[in-house]
Amino acid sequence: EEEYKLRAEACKMVSAMVSFGNDMIVPLRAFLGYKSAKLPDRCKIVEMVSNVLFDVSHAMFAWMHTKEAMARAQGSKDIANQKDNNLNLDRRIKASLFDERALKRIGGFERASLLPLALGIYRCRQAQKSWGQYARSKQGKMAFAIHTLQQSQSGKGKTSDNEKKPTHIAQKDPHAAIMENEALIELGKRRRGRRGKSMNSCQL
Repeated sequence: EEEYKLRAEACKMVSAMVSFGNDMIVPLRAFLGYKSAKLPDRCKIVEMVSNVLFDVSHAMFAWMHTKEAMARAQGSKDIANQKDNNLNLDRRIKASLFDERALKRIGGFERASLLPLALGIYRCRQAQKSWGQYARSKQGKMAFAIHTLQQSQSGKGKTSDNEKKPTHIAQKDPHAAIMENEALIELGKRRRGRRGKSMNSCQL
């Protein structure tokens, strides 16, 4: 029953997001690895994204409890605050919690995957760092590199200073840029994986 309540809360949150229309629906389709401007429909987006968020939050909860247990076992309350030990602890936690199937269910464990991002945000809060500071850090830049990839690639074909640039061309649709980011779409496909049946409560 508790799990159903938490899934329903995730569904409510994502429903509120898609109520903003294409400003959120198109990015959420890319988030799930879809390049179509029409599919999946709103209800399917809500179902799939809320399931992804629930699975990752569940994994985060298990991660934090496992970290505390391992830190206590080593007799060091500050172990998670020491950089070298923290990296080693991360490897051990990942190995103890996730097999290949479980990693696929949460979209993998790459720099731009949701669980590593959630851990980065959590550590920012623990260290009292702002989101901007995290984004500018080495870890943050690596995590967000996939989102700036398309922008850097689009700059490769720039005209030279001697070429006359047309002034009437409108700025590129940001939604089109998202859909053309192949690395982002591939990450979304891994993230969505195989999702279960629709929730009865998942209605807009």
